[in-house]
Amino acid sequence: MYGQSELFTMIRQLEFSILQLTQRLDELTNAIQYVVMGSLPANLINPTTLHNILINMSFHLPEHYELIEGTRA
Repeated sequence: MYGQSELFTMIRQLEFSILQLTQRLDELTNAIQYVVMGSLPANLINPTTLHNILINMSFHLPEHYELIEGTRA
């Protein structure tokens, strides 16, 4: 009885992992299609990475200019 329950749990975890992989591959496929069409999807990079990119870009702006309020360190 215990072995069957453990096997059932492992199968469910495997199914969930496969579902997550399928969703990630779909997202990647969609992102590649956007790039091929010449545009970028909003979910290509996460908000933290985008914020860091904007901060780095703001370092190259003339003094007293900012892309977004509060990005100058």
